[in-house]
Amino acid sequence: MKRDFKKTLLSLGLMSTLFIGCGPSADDIMKKAKIWNDKSEKITIEQYSGAVQSSSNRVEIYQNTKEKLSKTALGRLNTIYAWENLQGMKCEENAVTYRVKVSEKDNSIDEYYSANIHCNSTEGKKFISVISIEKLIEVLEE
Repeated sequence: MKRDFKKTLLSLGLMSTLFIGCGPSADDIMKKAKIWNDKSEKITIEQYSGAVQSSSNRVEIYQNTKEKLSKTALGRLNTIYAWENLQGMKCEENAVTYRVKVSEKDNSIDEYYSANIHCNSTEGKKFISVISIEKLIEVLEE
C-alpha cells in the first residue's frame, strides 16, 4: 500500500513538472504585459482632472509619435507594463486619472487605464500604476 502511494505521488510530481514546463515563460508573460513594442507607432495619454471648476482644464492630452520620441522616452516606454490587477488599485472617481492609448502600425489601438480608476466594469481592462504614467509624461514633455 505504501509503495503504491509513493508511485502515485512520484507520477503526479512528474506530470506537474511536465505541465509547468509547457506553460508560458516569465519572459513571455512580461513581453505580453509591455505597453510598447516594435510595432508601436504613437502614444497618447489623456489626463482627466476630476471635479474641477472650469471645463477648460479638465482634460489634458500628451501625445507623441515613435520618430519624435527621445531615447529617454523610448527607454521609459520599454519599462512600462499593464496588468489586470495591481497591488493598491482603487476607485477614485474625482481624482486625476489617466487613459493611455498605444497605436500600432496596423492602426490597432491598445488602451490602458491608471490603477486609481479600478471601479466598475474592469473586466478585460489593463492597468498601469499612476506613478509610472506620471513619470512617462515627464519624459514625453522633454
